[in-house]
Amino acid sequence: MKPRILLLSLLAVMEPAGKLSKGRYISILVLVGLLLFSGCSKNPSAPKDAVQTSPISTASSTTTDGGNREAGSNRLAWNLRTLPEAYDKTGSKNHAWDEPARKALDGFARLRSAEGRGDETLSQLVATNCAAAVAAGCDDPMIAYLNARYVLASREISGTELAYALTNAAEKLVGSGYPTVRKFYAALRAAEQLKFVAGTNTPPEVHRFRRIAVSNLKQALDDRTMPIQEVDDACGDMFRALELNSAAYEESYRGIEKLLFKNWPEESVSWLLKGKFYLKYAWMARGSGYSDSVTEEGWKLMRERLEVAEEALNHAWKLNPRDARIPVVMIDVELGQGRGRQFMETWFQRGMAVDTNNYDACQVKRNYLEPKWYGSAGEMLAFGRECVHSKEWGGRVPLVLSDAHEALARYLNRPDRPAYWKRPEVWPDIKSSFDRFFQLNPDAVGWYHNYALFAYRCEQWEKLNELVPKLGRVNFDYFGGKDEYEKMVRLAREKSRTPDGNRELNAVGFQEPRIDANPVPNDRQPVSQVGSRSKPKTERTEN
Repeated sequence: MKPRILLLSLLAVMEPAGKLSKGRYISILVLVGLLLFSGCSKNPSAPKDAVQTSPISTASSTTTDGGNREAGSNRLAWNLRTLPEAYDKTGSKNHAWDEPARKALDGFARLRSAEGRGDETLSQLVATNCAAAVAAGCDDPMIAYLNARYVLASREISGTELAYALTNAAEKLVGSGYPTVRKFYAALRAAEQLKFVAGTNTPPEVHRFRRIAVSNLKQALDDRTMPIQEVDDACGDMFRALELNSAAYEESYRGIEKLLFKNWPEESVSWLLKGKFYLKYAWMARGSGYSDSVTEEGWKLMRERLEVAEEALNHAWKLNPRDARIPVVMIDVELGQGRGRQFMETWFQRGMAVDTNNYDACQVKRNYLEPKWYGSAGEMLAFGRECVHSKEWGGRVPLVLSDAHEALARYLNRPDRPAYWKRPEVWPDIKSSFDRFFQLNPDAVGWYHNYALFAYRCEQWEKLNELVPKLGRVNFDYFGGKDEYEKMVRLAREKSRTPDGNRELNAVGFQEPRIDANPVPNDRQPVSQVGSRSKPKTERTEN
């Protein structure tokens, strides 16, 4: 039986409310046994989190005032209240596991707070104590959720098995007395993992867990003591998960808008979220077709909604001119309004002044300069080279040049694209883009996958030989599957003129690499970015 079919069979025997009768629970255990022994899950799991030790970009950070000690202290207090203190009030306690359970929840609270962001020591503390609590028999649903996120995701289990662990933990957590924000994240992560397992399909259970997540987010936002950074994180994660489902996106925003402006009317986050929504809402009115297919009513609604987005973003900027994300969204608003390049440049300069590592600002400017919008191939490539050679900009900014070439390749018909990468002017740009990036970010090893794929496309065999040993655990999906990966490595070995390269590949390239099968807890967008070629294979999210 295929893993996704088996997983859906598991979920189908659950009670609608998530509670299991004894008979149905036994049925699930039987199906789990089939899963474990059917041989359908041979892929090892994701590696331990590969955390970037220096920030790649702060523009995508949702903590707009992380340097504010009072805000950080309030956030920690709130996380402690909704995690270890909630365990003491409503958790499944027993002296056999209380100590490691509390340590895990306390560590997770600190990891979620500004003072613990990206702290690998805290991540390991959470994992170690979750494992100890579970080994002692702990059946607390919050511990089960964290165990799936921080322990099981690092073991050699399939994505399907991890999906079962997350959905089972989410079902139990939703039925518990834990705070609604914890139920929200558990349901959301379950939906993300189910979507990952399903691939291009979206099974009913994905929609069900998304609805559970939205419902619990609404309840969580009714608590005005929720720190604004937590509001930002939760809403951002929810809307990213729904980005490709316009109807659900609109419904979700409509459901929380009143709560945002009732509880946080003078917080820039509320206005930024509104601006983002109306930007998407404007493009929903226009549609995705060519301009000559848009109706007059569509153009009218688009203009009106973009005006609402602009007004909201201007107010957000007035409230917090330190949030580097606001200029990014405003440039996208200008993309639809088309008032002129100077307007775009003004907001671009504002975004880079706040954060010189603002990759997102550079990316939206690059998009603005595409031939289909307001620029040309030459202008876009010139800007990409500026991103590489700038002495002020850092982080992921140099990668904009390689992004520009990817964008230009997409203008060609699919059969003609391979020839694009063999043009003599392309590889020097790709090489300078990644060399500069790794000069600035030597610990960002997840990006070697990206560099290797470009070397393969450009038939730079010596460089590919050099990069293969640096890949670490290989995400085969990123290269189009294990067969495609092995084909790539074999061609590099055969065509390389470097004998040492051949020897090194024999030692490294044909080892059985460990696949990144599970998107959790990697990346702020753990499902949609798995296998994506626009992101590194490993990033971190703490919820």
